[in-house]
Amino acid sequence: MSTNQETKSDKVSIFEDAIDGYIKQINSLIGTMPIVLNILASNTIMHIDKVNEFCKKHKIDKLKVGESSTFPLEFYGCFERLNSNADKAIEAMKLYPCNIVVSLVSIYDAFLGNIIKAIYKTTPERLKECNREFTINEILQFESIEDAKERVIEKEAETVVRGSHIEQLEWLKKKLGTSFKDFASYRKFVEITERRNLFVHTNGIVSRQYINVCNSVGVEGVSEIKVGDKLVATPEYVFESYKVLFEVGVKLGIVVWRKLKKGDETPDYYLNSICYNLLKQEKYDLAKTMLHFATETIKDAVNDEVRRMFIINKSLAYYLSGDKKTCNAILDKEDWSASATMFKLAEAVLKEDYSLAVSKMEAAKSDIDNLAYCEWPLFKNFRNSEEFKTEYQRLFGQGFEYTEPQTENYKDVLQYALDLQNKVKQFAKEDKEDECSDCTNTEEIS
Repeated sequence: MSTNQETKSDKVSIFEDAIDGYIKQINSLIGTMPIVLNILASNTIMHIDKVNEFCKKHKIDKLKVGESSTFPLEFYGCFERLNSNADKAIEAMKLYPCNIVVSLVSIYDAFLGNIIKAIYKTTPERLKECNREFTINEILQFESIEDAKERVIEKEAETVVRGSHIEQLEWLKKKLGTSFKDFASYRKFVEITERRNLFVHTNGIVSRQYINVCNSVGVEGVSEIKVGDKLVATPEYVFESYKVLFEVGVKLGIVVWRKLKKGDETPDYYLNSICYNLLKQEKYDLAKTMLHFATETIKDAVNDEVRRMFIINKSLAYYLSGDKKTCNAILDKEDWSASATMFKLAEAVLKEDYSLAVSKMEAAKSDIDNLAYCEWPLFKNFRNSEEFKTEYQRLFGQGFEYTEPQTENYKDVLQYALDLQNKVKQFAKEDKEDECSDCTNTEEIS
């Protein structure tokens, strides 16, 4: 359920800008993953095909990893070049997911820096807590007091972001009195950021620090990892990292925003719009996570309208993912009898009481126009019913025509990435059955 409520254009919009930018960047990064993987996979398969064709043409056994083979000397130069190209292509396939994890964490770090700046710009009195020293030369370069404040804010943000991700959250707790360790994905978040450090500094080789930090917050499965092991990033891991960083980043931004602007309804309406967009994008598991946060963690929505919107959208997330039992259980906890007509309509639609829903459509016309019936995920199944089409024709004087958009959610993209990865593995593991031809000039290579 969406709303026409517009965010206010005062100082709090700096938080909206930061969160908006963060979501767009991580969505863009994860959205391009199948395109890049497709190119990498196609390139890898092409080079492996060339090696296989060369071996077949000259009746040579394709070399197996860790084994030696007798090889015609006159073919070695060409084979070595073809095989080297295939090895580089395969290595690129392995490196790319790791680089995506590094980029996701880098985007989060930049976002955190923006949130820290927003804290000081929204509550400039906090600058008194900053113990920053400047040289006489630096002071002389300041154009004004405002310029000096900007420098202090920049230095403070840089200092915090340079610390570990656990230290960053501790800094926020100290400044705002709010713990972020209660986030459901806190442990996963710590593991992802520590693995990112391994990718950047040790090429994925596990260090003592990685194990100690993960153990300190209770990350599961660390006992099975040893110093010197090499960690990688599979497509599944990349998408799990995306979901965790989406969750932690948005929750952090909303918590800070609400903390500094108590009583302001804008953050709640903005959070609802984020959840609504997740439903439109069919990212139902992320929507459930964020709406659980909105209804169970926040609990104190500024007004009843947005609180009910959270509940309807939470029910909808379960409904659209096929869990109607949980959807109904969530709805039944709330008394909808005294609510606005649009909420009564929503309840009827989610409970698939289409006769009741149709009877509410006319009364809800001032809140729900014909475009809303096309766009709102709430009406995804309802708008296919004959009862709806008949009432829509009566209310709006035109037949209902709408083509459902094909939304590619991250689960579809993940499956696509896995298919490409498996295809490369299949090609890479094929062994030639042809016997090696006899020749006088041979060289043993491995």
